[in-house]
Amino acid sequence: MNWVVTIYTALLFFVLTPGVLLSLPPKSGRLVVAATHAVVFALVWHFTYKMVWQFSMMGLRDGFREGISHSPSSAAKNTYSDNANSTNPM
Repeated sequence: MNWVVTIYTALLFFVLTPGVLLSLPPKSGRLVVAATHAVVFALVWHFTYKMVWQFSMMGLRDGFREGISHSPSSAAKNTYSDNANSTNPM
């Protein structure tokens, strides 16, 4: 379980709850407002969760300072070199 993504999802849900930041569309019924906010939540989450997941995995793997300075290709090289040094049980 990735706690960063879980916390991000909970905060996004709270912020996009009708009446917290805004209520879309204004002067509409309760169900229309709830449905609109559900669609907005789904769209924002769909387009941002991978970025949050990758950021959280980068921070967990290398540490926040090291993760920012490493490129993905150098991280992959380190993973392959670590696997090459391990013993193969077969």
